[in-house]
Amino acid sequence: MSVVQVRFYSDIAALTFVQREFPEYFEAFTSLPQDAERAHFFRLVAASKGAGPVQGADRGAATRV
Repeated sequence: MSVVQVRFYSDIAALTFVQREFPEYFEAFTSLPQDAERAHFFRLVAASKGAGPVQGADRGAATRV
């Protein structure tokens, strides 16, 4: 049986993650006008960082499981 670690990121946690892990994209991230755009951006950078499958609260997995 495999163990799955689930993490939930608030808006503040996502902002901190992008600022810490991707400072070169921080300005682009914060300039996105809609919450949905920032959430999608966050899912992409989190997945690229090796976070494994990333899922939004309203959607299925952004990466293949």
